[in-house]
Amino acid sequence: VGRSIDRFDLRLGVRNDYFGYLADRDALSVRSNASLKLSAHSRFDLFYGTFAENPANNILEPYQILVRDWLSRLNPIRHRLLRAGYSAGPLKLGLFQKTIDAMPVVTPDFESADAGTITYESNFLRMSSTGRASFYGGSVSLNLKNLWRAHVGIYSSYAYTHAYRVDNGV
Repeated sequence: VGRSIDRFDLRLGVRNDYFGYLADRDALSVRSNASLKLSAHSRFDLFYGTFAENPANNILEPYQILVRDWLSRLNPIRHRLLRAGYSAGPLKLGLFQKTIDAMPVVTPDFESADAGTITYESNFLRMSSTGRASFYGGSVSLNLKNLWRAHVGIYSSYAYTHAYRVDNGV
């Protein structure tokens, strides 16, 4: 759903993802984008959105078998993104903050181990949806088109990301 009034543009959206094979089957996501046109060639944007992802996607290969074995007891991975951007002609600047919750984490079950006999049950390694990571960053890009003649240009960009909080939930 979107609405434009003069120089201001607002877009809102809601989405439900269904994960029939996970413990928490439904994941409601919201997205909003506000944009203010400052001049004929400049704009300021704000975006906030939540996203849901299957925990079996984008994981390290060694954990693949554990995630798939525990999939019915895991929850969707949740992403929250806040972004601000400014563009003026060929120049674009952006800042963001992102948090990822409910990432699958290997959790040892020490109660199932017997230190005296050095034995453990087959489900000693468990997966839980307790991982969390937070990031912030920024970017700048310059896109100069048609410099000396048509189809000749220069594109340059720099981006920085920093993880400032990682919690595996163990």
